[in-house]
Amino acid sequence: MAAVFALVFLPALAAIGFMARSGDFLDVRTAMALAVFIPMTFGVFYGALRMSKRWDEQHD
Repeated sequence: MAAVFALVFLPALAAIGFMARSGDFLDVRTAMALAVFIPMTFGVFYGALRMSKRWDEQHD
């Protein structure tokens, strides 16, 4: 289960870091992209967590 979270979360974390450091300063477009991408990333992570817990409960 930890491998699945690493495959989901680490690329998203790297993308957020690349977006945040994309230029010399944080412009409006980058801030708007981060404002959308960060909640979306945590939503995907939360969804993967819920699915894995449900899968573990079914296979006990």
